[in-house]
Amino acid sequence: MNRILIFLVLFTLSFSGFAQDGERGSGAVNLKKKRGVKRALVVGIADYNAESLKLNYSDDDAKIFKEYLEEVEQIPKERLVALIADDSISGTPETQPTSNNILHELKEIEDNTREGDTIFFYFAGHGDVVVNPENKEEGFLLAKDANDNREYFGTPGVVSLKHLNRVITSITDKGAKFVLVLDACRSGFLYKEGTQKNLETFNNNFQNSTKFFSCKPEQLSLESKDIGHGYFTYYLVLGLLGAADNLMPDNNLQYFELSTFLANNVSKETNTRQSPIVWTQYFNEIFVPVNISYKEKAFEALKNSSTMKNIWKSRGIESTVTETLTEIPIIKEFNRALQNENYFGSENSALELYNKAKDQVLVEPEILGRMQYSLVNTLSTDAQILINSYIGNAEFLPGSKTFKTKAKYLTICLDLLRKDDFNYERLLMSKLFLESYAIIRAQQFSKYPEAKAKLRQALKIENRAAYLHNALGIVLNHENNFKEAEYHYRRAMELIPTWSYPFLNLGVNFYEQYQYKNAKFYYEEALDRDQNSYGSILNNLGAISERQGKYNEAEAFYHKVKETDGAYSVTTLRNLGKLYNNRGNIKKAIEYYQMAYDKDPDNVYTLYDYSDIINDYNLDARKPKQMLEKAIEIEPFFSQGYAKYGDYLRRYNSGDEDLKLADSLYNFAIKNDPFYTWAYAGRGWLYEKQGNQEKALQSFNEGIEKNSQKPRPYYYLAGYYKSALGDSGLSEENYLRAVEKDSFYIPAYEGLVDLYNDNDRQEESIDLVNKLLSWNGESPVLYTLLGNTYFDLKDFEKASEAYQKSIDLDATYAKGYTNLAFCLLKNENYDEAVKNFKMAFENNPYKNSLDLFSKLLSSEARKQGRKGDLKVTEHLLVLAKDLIENNETVFKLGEFYYLQDQPEKAETVVSEYIEKQSTRSWKLKYYELATKIAIDLGQKQESQKFTASLNKINPRPDVILNALVLKLNGQNSKARQEINKLNKIMLNETFLKKKYSKNTINLLKQLTK
Repeated sequence: MNRILIFLVLFTLSFSGFAQDGERGSGAVNLKKKRGVKRALVVGIADYNAESLKLNYSDDDAKIFKEYLEEVEQIPKERLVALIADDSISGTPETQPTSNNILHELKEIEDNTREGDTIFFYFAGHGDVVVNPENKEEGFLLAKDANDNREYFGTPGVVSLKHLNRVITSITDKGAKFVLVLDACRSGFLYKEGTQKNLETFNNNFQNSTKFFSCKPEQLSLESKDIGHGYFTYYLVLGLLGAADNLMPDNNLQYFELSTFLANNVSKETNTRQSPIVWTQYFNEIFVPVNISYKEKAFEALKNSSTMKNIWKSRGIESTVTETLTEIPIIKEFNRALQNENYFGSENSALELYNKAKDQVLVEPEILGRMQYSLVNTLSTDAQILINSYIGNAEFLPGSKTFKTKAKYLTICLDLLRKDDFNYERLLMSKLFLESYAIIRAQQFSKYPEAKAKLRQALKIENRAAYLHNALGIVLNHENNFKEAEYHYRRAMELIPTWSYPFLNLGVNFYEQYQYKNAKFYYEEALDRDQNSYGSILNNLGAISERQGKYNEAEAFYHKVKETDGAYSVTTLRNLGKLYNNRGNIKKAIEYYQMAYDKDPDNVYTLYDYSDIINDYNLDARKPKQMLEKAIEIEPFFSQGYAKYGDYLRRYNSGDEDLKLADSLYNFAIKNDPFYTWAYAGRGWLYEKQGNQEKALQSFNEGIEKNSQKPRPYYYLAGYYKSALGDSGLSEENYLRAVEKDSFYIPAYEGLVDLYNDNDRQEESIDLVNKLLSWNGESPVLYTLLGNTYFDLKDFEKASEAYQKSIDLDATYAKGYTNLAFCLLKNENYDEAVKNFKMAFENNPYKNSLDLFSKLLSSEARKQGRKGDLKVTEHLLVLAKDLIENNETVFKLGEFYYLQDQPEKAETVVSEYIEKQSTRSWKLKYYELATKIAIDLGQKQESQKFTASLNKINPRPDVILNALVLKLNGQNSKARQEINKLNKIMLNETFLKKKYSKNTINLLKQLTK
């Protein structure tokens, strides 16, 4: 990685998400008896006074470590001193890293330190060890003003390690903690000296200090222009940002993880020339919690810097190490393959180039070892990034294919490593996880036992891996093994208390056990830990409210997703579609399903639900089939798609072959996921359709056997007993079992009330619903059930009150408007009935027919007409016409006005419809009525025109109308001749009143005198 890129990764980060001083999360051990402050001294020297001592990147190392201290450790500027020398910064004498300034700042820190403080001292530059006059080795850090002839005794320009050790001891004796970081040649000399001393006494220096040395006492500290840093500081900062959290990924960086990370990467990058040392008492304790977003960036930087690098310089005075690898042809190709992510599978892939170098002995064994390290590091880091995303509360995870691919990466790594390699078991554990989660992501339920076995094997390697416990919990939860699933979720929660997934999954665990209070608690706990999952958690909270019949509350949760995330997710849009479907507002439901489909046309759950509603309302015979075939193609292991396709074929079959195919689809769904309850029910209804009730019952009961703790299979069986077998007793028994499993299971209560009402047990229905309302009064569905019961009892007043209450609770509850409209019609509250039916139609034009309701209004009009209430009759006919203007409503209102001797009104109503008729029957009716109206209005020409049109299509001419038209046109003799053709009974006034107005009848009387 070039220098600019590393600064993009490390320097441009905003570290505000890290814990403040003293807030390092549960699990972190409080190492201080008293809370203090943090202080730091950072020294970086590239531009030495002596030309031969100049370095390239030690100043840059100091800068990124300073950035780490400022942003991650949150050390304010007034307590952080930086003495950094490079050739681009002149600085002031006080800011130059001379020996006097370094010693002065160390003294200042020593004097100001108090109990509970934490002190950081970072040095990047030259280090050296020489023999003193007593013939003993002594170590020095070389300041900017050091000489280059190694004369350190009695000269300025150096800080002796002895003096530094005395400062550390003085500070730790005060009860403060000291963190020392030396990136210099032979820096480990202080470790060697300290180890010898601590064999004699376990002093505060060891108890309260942590020391990071870039190399062993006899080694050099190396840097490379390929990364623009020294190896040690580069990997130290990446490790501190989270890249070292890979032995036990839990978003808490432990000392041993950092030590292992440094040893592994620095040692292998330098071909074992440099081996860092971490010296601390707290090896198995937490050093710092990890910010997830920076951890992701750190791993990306680690992956991108995995190519083989040149070593250009050491931070030692007596020697310079130069190694050039990148000019070797096969190394060039190898690095290019890594940069292009061409890892394996082709001739020019990194793996094939490694094998070629190995088989043809194109490079030295040491270089081959570094090729192996680079490839393993790249592949394993890429896989680890996915695992980090999983434990990092990622809002969206990639699909199964990505998990399979990363597992393949680790398989290659394991093939390259020996089984006794330090990383072998860790990579094996990660591979087992990725393979199992690929199965989980694909919902390949038939392979869940395989996934479970892999996860248990991985847990034997490392029982403290939270992500393994969480994944195993998902598998067990699906198998209805809720108790063991809960154990693993809780174990994951203990291991990573800040990780939202196990809290969310435990909420699902309780949700699927119908323990909604507990489910809500853990959803809210998950929300406290991760605002990125806000949308998912709001959807889950909405699902609880919806299941309880609290539709307004559910919708509020769903809309809050948009308020918080800025847009609806596909899941939220689909949930809103389901919610409006449950309300009976099908128009709105379809709008939301279409929005979900437009947002992601490949979301299989949208395809399932959208196809259902299209099927249920017969909106399109082909579209559901296309959607389900597409869903199966996208997710070939999801049982739901196969079962729903089976439903489609059962409903729209073209013969026995389709029914056989439906049977095979149901069987596949059950085999793949024996816990998907509808597959058993759908198959049961298929067998019923085929006339095999014994097999049908067997299928329903198999569903119960596999899912005995769920309400749905009992509900499905109850419906079969009721609708197919007519067995009310067994139907009631299974409805009651369903509500035993989930006291909020609304569909079972709907089934029970319908069953009671069908069997004249309305009082039991009323008692049941009132009990439910006493503890769940926010459900409009329950008031609808109460209204239905009163409607059956013909108590339309109470029915109307119940239906109105359902609408008052939820103004979008379309079923309430439909029911209330019919009830108000019975109560003769016609205006309100029409008003509510219009609302019902607006919400669900596919079920609520305006034509049907207008016919009911017309029927009421006839009833009121027979009573003699002509004003109400007229009003009803006007309402019918206003509700839907069609041939029938216009004709009936026009006919009414004609019969009431209001021909002008009749003409106004029907005039536009007379010539619009396309069918013979309606032409006959309209020409006949138009002729009558014209006669009453004395319209000679119009009456002749309409009579002529009528006679053209009527094989049996209307004698009375023909006679009246002749009379109107002054042909009285011919008119009487026509009338005399009639049977006298046809001229009976009682008969005539049913068809003719008083004015028309009076004209007839004139002809018969």
